[in-house]
Amino acid sequence: MVQRIDPVQASKTAQPSRAPAPDSKVTKEVFDQTNATRSGRSKPRRNKNLFAFAGFVSCSCGRRLVGQIAKPRYAYYACSARCGVSAIREADLSAKFAEHLKAIQITQATADFILAGIKEFESKHRVEHNVRLRRLQARQLEIQATVDKAYDDKLAGRITDDYWGLRSNEWQTELATVSASIRQLENATFDSFATGRTVLELSQRAADLYVKQTWTEQARLIGLTTHTLCGTA
Repeated sequence: MVQRIDPVQASKTAQPSRAPAPDSKVTKEVFDQTNATRSGRSKPRRNKNLFAFAGFVSCSCGRRLVGQIAKPRYAYYACSARCGVSAIREADLSAKFAEHLKAIQITQATADFILAGIKEFESKHRVEHNVRLRRLQARQLEIQATVDKAYDDKLAGRITDDYWGLRSNEWQTELATVSASIRQLENATFDSFATGRTVLELSQRAADLYVKQTWTEQARLIGLTTHTLCGTA
């Protein structure tokens, strides 16, 4: 027996099953973000850390200058106390720092002259250091020999216990002082020449490097230059 097929029912069966419709609900957060983007009102905030020269300069009133944004890509620095002093653009502030770096720039001849003086000073200092160290080491041996002899005299009864106690404390105090001075001299370093060369090289190259860098890199170079020069002053 042949089963009859209903053409209408067959057409419904042949159609592929559709996936359930996705949830059409949109959260308010997504809606607001999308609407702001489409209307052009979505503008990322500039992180305060992106103000390259923040913390480097102060107002004439003594308060710090802080970075602010007036228009897209237009950064400037104004007094944190709003004392009335005119604000300065970041580009203009960068140019002023460049002028200061040019002021410390020296010629190679000047650098060589300074390094020669540093080398001579370090050489004399090294000689004086060695002389002082040898004197302290000799005094250390002398004190220790005196202590050993006095102790033997105490055991032999040639000096009293009271005398030994009094002088022993004096000798031990001096011995501790001399030993500390010896350790300090032994740990001393002679790096004036190397440090001076580094500082002079930085003063020669800083201005040229500065103008080729971004503002963030310029700020980093200013910090390095200030730290190096102040640390060796």
